[in-house]
Amino acid sequence: MTWKQISILALLASIGGLGCGTPKSINDPGPAPVPNPAPVEPEPAPPKNYKEMSEEDLIRDGDGGALNEVGRRYYFGRGVEKDLGKAAQYFRDSAIKGNADSMYNLGVMYQHGQHVAVDEQESFRWYLKAAQAGHPEAPKFVGLMYKLGVGTEKNHAEALVWLQKSAEKGNTKAYTSIGDIYFEGTAGAVDYVKAREWYLKAAELNDEVAIGRLYLIYSSGLGLPRDPERAKAYGSRLDPTLVAAQINSGFMAKWCEGNPAKMYEFGIFLDGEGQRQGARTAIQQAADAGYEPAKEWLKSH
Repeated sequence: MTWKQISILALLASIGGLGCGTPKSINDPGPAPVPNPAPVEPEPAPPKNYKEMSEEDLIRDGDGGALNEVGRRYYFGRGVEKDLGKAAQYFRDSAIKGNADSMYNLGVMYQHGQHVAVDEQESFRWYLKAAQAGHPEAPKFVGLMYKLGVGTEKNHAEALVWLQKSAEKGNTKAYTSIGDIYFEGTAGAVDYVKAREWYLKAAELNDEVAIGRLYLIYSSGLGLPRDPERAKAYGSRLDPTLVAAQINSGFMAKWCEGNPAKMYEFGIFLDGEGQRQGARTAIQQAADAGYEPAKEWLKSH
């Protein structure tokens, strides 16, 4: 390139840099870059109203919620002839697509032998899947089945985990079962304070079993100091047959294990409180353990 050519290039650069426009300096960054437009989010689709859809449309839709609705119609006989076989099939197809309601429904059907043979293991399997998928009712059944060893091996630690999840979802029926686990120490150390806290929560909702537990605790000093006034308050809310039923259920067994005299004394206390059936049940257990004063009491009563 000749000097003349270089001079011409320099002149062109001074008036806009090899093109047209405003002259630039080395400190001029030039025009700001045009920003890329943000992607526009599509409007969310309105929720599907499965109950308003025809069976044909539901099957054509084919998602888990749609197939669960078809299953429900056949299960209850709503708008179609009741057919538990078809209900089970649609629930299964829906569950495969991840629908928690259908998983729960299959747990119910296997639990009660509806169209299928009663199968506790299969029932537990579907309840567990439903619970893991977020179904609000399923954790209660998973917890109780672990607690009782139904459909799975008994595991009180797992029972406590699932019953607490159930309670967190507002299932008040789990409260008393959680209290029992803490009271009996079946998932770890005995914790009477925590047991009472859960029984109190349940009793506030008028759970009769929890009220009975608190009555027995406060009247006997079962794990906590005796409180006759509170015992009387809870006892006034009880059907007398429930006290006897709870004693028979083994709730008192750990407290009185190897000490029939203690069970007899408790029976005498119940008798003084007017809890005749509970008193006789407690004293009978003491008599069955060979406690002579209990035998004599039964003869005279």
